[in-house]
Formats: sequence, C-alpha cells, structure tokens
Amino acid sequence: MVLLPRAHPLSMRAVIPVSALKDTPFVTGSVDRWVVFHRHLNRLCRQAGFEPNVVQTGPDTLSIIGLVACGMGVTIQADNAQVRADLRIVTRPIMEAHDPVITHAVWRRDMQDKASLLMRAYLHAAFATP
Repeated sequence: MVLLPRAHPLSMRAVIPVSALKDTPFVTGSVDRWVVFHRHLNRLCRQAGFEPNVVQTGPDTLSIIGLVACGMGVTIQADNAQVRADLRIVTRPIMEAHDPVITHAVWRRDMQDKASLLMRAYLHAAFATP
C-alpha cells in the first residue's frame, strides 16, 4: 500500500505503479528498527529501476504517517486501520504483484498477564485459518 499526502499528484490514481514513485521523496522507519521493511522497499524500487530517495525516517508507524501527512514524502506500508484513520493521507494499492512481508508473533508460554492474554486472543481470532 502506498501512503501519500492527500494533496500529492499521485493521490488521484486508483492504483500506483512503483515506477511512478521514482522521483518522489520517501519517508521510512529507521534502518536499525525497520530492517525487513527496508529490504522489501529496496527490492520493490530496484525492480522498478530506481533506488528510493529516503529523505526522512521515523521511529514508529505514527511518526511515519505524520511525516507523510505533512508532505515530507511518501511511503509503502501494510494496509491497516491506523493508517486509514488519518484523513490527511490517502492509501493506494501498488500495481505490481509483490511478495508479502511476513510478520511473526512470539511470546513466552509463562507470560500470563492480561495484556499478553488479550493479544494472543486477538491474534488467534484475527489470523486463524479455517
């Protein structure tokens, strides 16, 4: 999913080819905390014939969304409710087929606090296979 400031010229497109982002500044997570994401972004951009021009990084998703919203650049992220809740940005699907970024959840069996139990229940409900 491409995240763009609402006023960005590409925001009028229904679907965005990665190649259309060639001359666009990117905002991303910091390289040390977003290693897998950077690999994925770099692979997508290289397949489209360019290296992403990263102009700013943020420590977390909310920071990145804020940077996109204020017009610092665009980013590519997974689609989620947190992203869609910010009315200053628009999300558009990427035209090209691409490999998903797989996320794993790991916890210790002895973790029985309320937050851990709620998180596990949510993950099981949201991602259970039939």
